[in-house]
Amino acid sequence: MKLALAIVVCGLLCWAAAKAGPVTRSDGARPLYLPPTPASAQNPAYSPDGSSLLFTIFHKGYNHGPAGMFFLTPGSSPRVLFDEPGYDAVNLPGTSWHRSGKIVFASDRQDAGEQIWSIAASGGQPTRITQQSGKGNFQEPSFSPNARWIAFESPQGICKIQADGSGFARLTHNQGDTQPNWSPRDNRILFQRKGSGESWHLYTVDAEGKSAHALTSGNTSNTDASWSPDGRYIVFSSNQDGLELPNLFVVNSQGGRPCRLTRSSKHYDGAPTWSPDGRKVAFESREGDDEDDPTGLWVVDIDVSRYPLANVKTRGGLSSRRLKSLPWKAPASFGSRCGTCWKVPHASSCW
Repeated sequence: MKLALAIVVCGLLCWAAAKAGPVTRSDGARPLYLPPTPASAQNPAYSPDGSSLLFTIFHKGYNHGPAGMFFLTPGSSPRVLFDEPGYDAVNLPGTSWHRSGKIVFASDRQDAGEQIWSIAASGGQPTRITQQSGKGNFQEPSFSPNARWIAFESPQGICKIQADGSGFARLTHNQGDTQPNWSPRDNRILFQRKGSGESWHLYTVDAEGKSAHALTSGNTSNTDASWSPDGRYIVFSSNQDGLELPNLFVVNSQGGRPCRLTRSSKHYDGAPTWSPDGRKVAFESREGDDEDDPTGLWVVDIDVSRYPLANVKTRGGLSSRRLKSLPWKAPASFGSRCGTCWKVPHASSCW
């Protein structure tokens, strides 16, 4: 009788847990949106005011189109921005949504191969930016701070073009250069470069394709990078420290030793994007190592005392300029090894 009662109670608890859905992870990450199978929610990008997220839904699984772009506002269901049957429309995490109200994305619509397009955040018909035929697919676009230029990847390297379609120029000449993300504060462009074996590394380059600077090294995969709102930090996905599944890390934009942001041995975490107020990072995540499994959208809080941002307003009216002047103390949970990590302005070491 007791065994039967225990089985019933256990069944009820398991049913309740299933109905409640995913809970906050031990590292503080929590779900924002988990699409119904087989759809995969990817590539979150915050609106300029931080009130909502732009993201891509791949309807047939992770990176399996067709795909469309959607908005997510806390407490509500996703609403469509642009989703054409049979075609892909894909945004990049980071600086793909400009404060002017424009969104830049890649699409194979009109059977023209992958080209760069823009659309108003209010909706409507998109405008084609790239008209270069015979140069392969163009993907992963991001805006310059004034929205006059768009950086994107091509089969030949990182390129840029003016928002009116003129001024096409190649910035790098390496076929393994992908996912360019323009700094929201200056003319540095962040991208990832294929290394030897399975390694990927992060670089920055100026808007003329000069002054390339490596941010990561070693036999690790460092991908999906985007900027903090003030351009001082970079958040990215990596398997460094011997991780079986990539988690999120933060590094100073000038380089240094990365610091781990998410800590889950059971989850792949990727495609991160920083909120405009500097307090959160949204990202895509899934449990397990099957690369075909769909992802959902998650968010993790940022400790602004460890990552102080310049000239970014936070809740309560305290600006990050004020936060910069506050004494930095390592959180007790990280122990003494973190005592020299992420002091302003640059990181010298990490745990």
